Amino acid sequence: MINEILPYKEAIFKLCLSAVLGGLIGIERDIRGRAAGLRTHILVTVGATLFMLISVEIYNSYSSFMASSVLRIDPGRIAAQIITGIGFIGAGAIIRSGIDIRGLTTAGCIWLCAGIGMAVGISYYIPAVVTTFIALFSLVLLNKLELLYFKDAYVKLEITLKDSGKLLENFKEFLKHRNLDLRVFKFRRDYDEKILEIIILVKLKYRSKRNYFSKKLISEIEKNFSANLKSIAWK
Repeated sequence: MINEILPYKEAIFKLCLSAVLGGLIGIERDIRGRAAGLRTHILVTVGATLFMLISVEIYNSYSSFMASSVLRIDPGRIAAQIITGIGFIGAGAIIRSGIDIRGLTTAGCIWLCAGIGMAVGISYYIPAVVTTFIALFSLVLLNKLELLYFKDAYVKLEITLKDSGKLLENFKEFLKHRNLDLRVFKFRRDYDEKILEIIILVKLKYRSKRNYFSKKLISEIEKNFSANLKSIAWK
């Protein structure tokens, strides 16, 4: 049994190394509470390595064919399909909730792990290891660096009011006096139900104050339009 395994010791080493490198990134994603965590990243990295091993093995087995042969061997074809196919997994990690988009970093990690696995598969060990540590540096340390500078944020409010008189004009005047950085203002009137639906998108300078600002603005709308307000929600 051991004698049968020995010829594949390099391949086994590559697969194990891929599992370790992909697992390191997967652990970081798990700690962050992401759906694609340890197991997903290990599977992607090891799978990419296996496909590269198969690609190289196919080329080595049939490279003796002459250029005039009907059979053509291209070791890059499987690698190209890995890059294309991994996009489906990455897309599944991206979730949109209102104006917020989550999962882009995890999708990037999955895509990167495929590259790490491919690198290990063709014995590109040092770049694979360096890439892993660059990824971990970006995920762990740069995440803390982001706290040192301010980020813009957006708040989307969806408001439903009982339409009456100059309600729309009054609401516009209400917003004008608050000096908001208003990026979107949409409204729809339902004349049958006598309902006015308003959607606004406000840009904030400081993301950390997003919740505070949202609650404060909602409180002011509730106070000024309590007689007409049917519902209000923010995203």
